[in-house]
Amino acid sequence: MKTFLLKISNIRSGELKRVLLMAGYIFVIIASYNVLKPMTRSLFVSNMGLEQLPYLYMILAVVVGLFIIGYLRVSAKLKLDWLLNTTILFLMGNLILFWWFLKLEIHSPILYYSLFIWASIYGVLTTTQFWLMANYVFNAREAKRLFPILTSSALTGAIMGGYFTRFLVKQIGGTANLAFFCIALLGAALVLLNMAWRNRDTSIETSRRMKTPKGPDHSFRIVAEISTLVRDSKHLAFLMAIVGLTYIVVQLADFQFIAFASNKIADTDDLTAFFGFWLSNLSIFALAFQLVFVRLILSRFGVGVTIMFLPLALLITSAWVYLSYGLVSILAIKVGDGAFRHSINKVGMELLYLPIPPEVKKKTKAFIDMFVDRFARGTAGLILLVFYTWLGFSIAQISLISISLISIWILLSIATYREYVNSFRQAIDKQRIDIDAVSLSIKDTNTINSLLISLTSQNERQVVYALQLLESASGVDLEPPLHPLLQHKSPAVRRQALQLTYRQNLKQLSKDVKLLLADADEDVRQEAVRVYVEFSEERNEDILKNWLSSSELGLRGATLHYLAEQPNLARKLLSDEIIQSFLNEGSEGRALVATVLGTLSDKTYSTYLNDLLTDPRNKVRTRAIRSAGQTGSAEFIPILLENLEIRTYRKAARQALALYGEAVIADLNRYLNDKKVASEIRTEIPRVLSLIGTQKSVDVLLDNLILRDESLRYDVIKALNRLRARFPEHTFDKRVDEALQDELRKYYRILKTLHLSEAETNGDDSGLLNRALAGRREDHIERIFRLLALRYPPKDIYNAFAATTSQNPAIRANAIEFLDNILSKNHKRILLPVVEELPIEQVLQKADGLVDGKITNRMEALKSLASSGDAWLRACALYEIGITGLTSKFKTEISKAENSTHTLVKETARLVLEKFA
Repeated sequence: MKTFLLKISNIRSGELKRVLLMAGYIFVIIASYNVLKPMTRSLFVSNMGLEQLPYLYMILAVVVGLFIIGYLRVSAKLKLDWLLNTTILFLMGNLILFWWFLKLEIHSPILYYSLFIWASIYGVLTTTQFWLMANYVFNAREAKRLFPILTSSALTGAIMGGYFTRFLVKQIGGTANLAFFCIALLGAALVLLNMAWRNRDTSIETSRRMKTPKGPDHSFRIVAEISTLVRDSKHLAFLMAIVGLTYIVVQLADFQFIAFASNKIADTDDLTAFFGFWLSNLSIFALAFQLVFVRLILSRFGVGVTIMFLPLALLITSAWVYLSYGLVSILAIKVGDGAFRHSINKVGMELLYLPIPPEVKKKTKAFIDMFVDRFARGTAGLILLVFYTWLGFSIAQISLISISLISIWILLSIATYREYVNSFRQAIDKQRIDIDAVSLSIKDTNTINSLLISLTSQNERQVVYALQLLESASGVDLEPPLHPLLQHKSPAVRRQALQLTYRQNLKQLSKDVKLLLADADEDVRQEAVRVYVEFSEERNEDILKNWLSSSELGLRGATLHYLAEQPNLARKLLSDEIIQSFLNEGSEGRALVATVLGTLSDKTYSTYLNDLLTDPRNKVRTRAIRSAGQTGSAEFIPILLENLEIRTYRKAARQALALYGEAVIADLNRYLNDKKVASEIRTEIPRVLSLIGTQKSVDVLLDNLILRDESLRYDVIKALNRLRARFPEHTFDKRVDEALQDELRKYYRILKTLHLSEAETNGDDSGLLNRALAGRREDHIERIFRLLALRYPPKDIYNAFAATTSQNPAIRANAIEFLDNILSKNHKRILLPVVEELPIEQVLQKADGLVDGKITNRMEALKSLASSGDAWLRACALYEIGITGLTSKFKTEISKAENSTHTLVKETARLVLEKFA
């Protein structure tokens, strides 16, 4: 039964627990919100009256917008698990407080306004945080398959929440006591989210950047960008207008529904039950319409008709309300909204977004969530204030306003569809559609025709791109276009055509697939084996056994690759003899074995992998390195670290070590701090830690900011910069400030040394030491800014750094002014002198105790440099000692340098003793 359920739900091995936990989490969150929604509505209209609703809508738009801005500012600085737990506990506390105020019968407008607004924030906050966490729990490919399951769970929660309200409100002693039921649901959410967090796949953090909330400044920047984009794109402008009109009309319809119910039902508890009951009914209508009609309508009529359903339904029902105001017509307008807006209209709107480039789409949706939604709902409140409150329109007459707005909406929908067709064709040509973001099934006839035309293109990449998009198509016969593509001259096209053949279950193409078992391309052969085995009516074991004994190495290799991904079959069919037969086939056979051993992850074959890790052929050894990383076995860590020293295998070794995740961090830290380890290996370790990408890797790198080796410390700082850019939610603590202080001390020491040296040589900067000091001075400025980028927005700091090094005085002045505005008081005091254009004497005076007081003359400066942790400066200082005839005064420093582990320092010391002693 479990296997059957997994198959029909498209849940794969290892995903079930995460799916169940996250589905449970979204169920209780949405259920609790759908208890609060009718509860707060009934309390408001029963105690404040309908006349206050327009004011509430306008206030709600402003307050929720301001809350989102404040929330983004705070949440961007917090760890997600802490943020989620704190939010739920805070909301539970709020519910207890509101219940207490309601029980005290405090009939204050502030209470009812606050409760309604708070419930709206509750809905935005909890659902946003859930989907944010879902992006931590599932990777992009999993999300595409599994998010529909979570959406179904959310819809089920919405249905049950309303029915809970309907049947519990009288049972538990009235509307106010529903707060305790919500608290219980939130308690369940707290347990589920923590279990889901513990069971998340932490490797996701190393493979993709987490979707972390951007700050409010980012959101405001979007306004200017979207304004430009809307001006340049009719498609985007029409879309934005449709979304705005949708929110306004829906808000007006919601007001009519609340008004009718509150006029007919006087008792607060009965009103709560009514709202809850119909909230659930509307969710059921939406679900039923989604399951029964959406696929049929979309495949038969396309996007153009799909996006017309909601406005036409609201137009007809609004006219009905105006002509025959009553329960049936009011329910009809809500059913039209509820059944179509969250089903067919949502699907249609998502398809309209397809031609928009991914980055523009993200900004557009962020703009809609932040501004368009709030502005439209506030506008609806203003319309109601003018026409209902001031001009005295009846509830039925409000439909006239809706009809006017819907008429514009319909005209815009027609224009938008025309633009969509053109934009989609252009998007295919320019390959602007994000494949991973296409979570909907493509059924629109014009869209599919555009893709089918692209399959005949001479551009290989365009054909592959169209094939990838067609994986989301349904209700179309793809056999005719796929038949020639399976013999296409491009291996990439053949492979993608095979994948589409498999996903569309086109078993009638099995003969074409069989021909590709002997394809010249390795990837095509592997895909052909997989598809043919899945399509074949023969026993898989018999087919695979036969292929393993084939005389064709290519077919045997593709079979081996398939078996590596099928552990049960591999245990039955693979043996040492078969593995050995591949190894006897020369470098190609060894490469095939090296590729699959990591996927097999069977300790039985570890001896083979150890041998292949020292193979003389680059191709074999590189594949063996990757496989070693896939196994996650500790026995391969030392040899992978050794391969960091060899340029040919460096990249593969870095990636392989990163696959170990946190399990390898202790070893990496030990090697990083071991001076006996080759410098080439130590230099690569910070990059490996940055690839792992967890907080633990950040902490290890922060601990190593105090490394004496200047070059290595620079590598550590760069690795931290990469982590900060990819994972801004990680914590970069006071160790950064300590490293910044240390870097500034070194900067001022070099500045003072350079000043003393130039004074001694009468301003001559042509000497090797002076040139080296000037170069290091620039290096330290870069490191200072890199460290600042760990404490302040990286983009701002990088731009400031570029401006401070500009040849244009005005640009440099602007950069200094910018830094003066964003830096903290402590940072400003010690950092601004570094970038200000002041004489060296003044800069040193402003150094605020960071200048080394022991260095008062050139001799002391040379002594300090001759013992420096900077190998290049140390070597230059030793050479300067030699050419200036000071060897006898620095015997101790030269003697120590002779025993240095750094080749440059050691050789320079020997040169000085041989040539200048």
